Amino acid sequence: MLRGVLLNGLDAPTGPGARKDPTPALLRIKHDATLPNRYRADVKECFVIVGGFGDLGSERALLRSETLTCVRTDGGVIEVSLDAYAVSKDDKVGCAVAW
Repeated sequence: MLRGVLLNGLDAPTGPGARKDPTPALLRIKHDATLPNRYRADVKECFVIVGGFGDLGSERALLRSETLTCVRTDGGVIEVSLDAYAVSKDDKVGCAVAW
């Protein structure tokens, strides 16, 4: 599990092509990752590129991750594909729309 904040706003489209061409956004990881069996991974301050689209029925932006990028202490860069989805503070899939 990762916890982070969006670094930019997102106008999540709801049209018929929105799922095929999601709008990009950038997320900064705020804490170490919580992994199974009480393991942790140091990904604090790493960036995640996400893509999202809107769902009118739930009034949420549904976000899926694409890439995780980190810079190691020795200056090396790690960039990997990441298959994940966003969950709001209310523990529901998607980010609640802020009015």
